Amino acid sequence: MPIFVHESVIFADTTPHWAWLVGDVEGLWACTWLPGVPLDRTTAESAVILADLVALAGPRLEAVDLELVATFAGERGLSLNAALLEMAHVPDPPPRKLGRRLRGWKRRGGTR
Repeated sequence: MPIFVHESVIFADTTPHWAWLVGDVEGLWACTWLPGVPLDRTTAESAVILADLVALAGPRLEAVDLELVATFAGERGLSLNAALLEMAHVPDPPPRKLGRRLRGWKRRGGTR
């Protein structure tokens, strides 16, 4: 369950969800399973980690600390069920240029 953190993108190898630094706004991040929810970098990392844990569990959600997911989601205005549904939704792929960079970072273990 490696999490790859770069200066402008955060992703994991199990989940299709990822987070990115939003354009011109300093310190503003977004995550694919939290559309429209502004995040800071630490929260964006947490969002990707939770999506990765849920993806790793697959249909065996009892292997996931659902209380943790519910608390995290609730702090962002989502119920546990809404969060799990968002995580189950496969997001659009990253833009082509970013997608190439993500694949390159994965091959190199998350380094530049």
